Amino acid sequence: MVPMGTRLLLRPEPGAVFTVRGAALAGVSRGRIDRHPEVRAPFPGVRIRVKPIPEREGPWETRRRTVLQLANAYRAVMPQRVFFSHATAAEIYGATLPLPGSADEYDLTCARTSMTGLLEAATLAPHRSPRATVVTAHQVMPELCTVIEYDGYRVSDPASTWAMLADRLTVEQLVVLGDSFVRRDRIAGTSLAEAPPAMATIDELRTAMDAGPRTGVARLRAALPLIRQGASSDLETLQRLAMRDAGLPEPELDVDVYDDTGKLLGCTEIVYSGRKIAIECEGDHHRVSRQQWNRDIEKYHAYMQNGWLVVRGTAQEIRYRRPVVADRARAALLQRGWKSGEPG
Repeated sequence: MVPMGTRLLLRPEPGAVFTVRGAALAGVSRGRIDRHPEVRAPFPGVRIRVKPIPEREGPWETRRRTVLQLANAYRAVMPQRVFFSHATAAEIYGATLPLPGSADEYDLTCARTSMTGLLEAATLAPHRSPRATVVTAHQVMPELCTVIEYDGYRVSDPASTWAMLADRLTVEQLVVLGDSFVRRDRIAGTSLAEAPPAMATIDELRTAMDAGPRTGVARLRAALPLIRQGASSDLETLQRLAMRDAGLPEPELDVDVYDDTGKLLGCTEIVYSGRKIAIECEGDHHRVSRQQWNRDIEKYHAYMQNGWLVVRGTAQEIRYRRPVVADRARAALLQRGWKSGEPG
């Protein structure tokens, strides 16, 4: 908690959370606080100095940053029995979620933006669900949720969070979320054994799914067999699912590519190793980061020099033109002698 005194009001730190009482002890009146154009009041007695949106921030980043700002503020008044759940829990874990509504709904720098219901929090029955305008409240049966401490937050564990979100996500969205929870962030050239553990395992997702009656359990059962470890972004999951829907063989995921001398050329998340086909999913960071762009050019040149075909797809294509990216993968497979029905 950051008490806001005169110095902080004149040069406030973006994202600072403070109490009206703490400011009063520092000699700053409530009236002065609430007249500040960049201070919002999400909860009684708690204030936030909102962060301006960075120039290149996308809508998903805006939402996550706003949710975390509000979650930090709620911690100042959050009852002990309450924990963050559902979409808010997923945001705390850094998982990828579909964006409901417009990104403007999450821009707290705009005074007209409503904070109503932007957070989700829950209690375990028989405790009453939390009450706050900013919070969408839930009451959860104890057998359906495990509550943990994560990064200073009291929150439903990743597997419970995945299962809870079946109340609103499609099968495909549950696969994307599941992939993000079972991911292990491996450094290229190292073994999976050296990577940090995943936030959840597929077995833990299954246990949460089978814990008891849930809304959307049929979607969980359809999604679980499609979840894989190895996708580093939602784009890679969507690309893999597009290829599956097009009848293409199951690829390998998170593969290091070496030349004949054993030199590491790079790592690619979707690969047909036996046919030397690498499928690259390129989000905006591949375009706007000069370092990433230069590295990509070097990597793709090295791949092609060593007999690899590189299939590239942009975020726009993978999200909205799925047959295009699946057709490119199919063309590469056919070029390398694949016949329909064969493994990759």
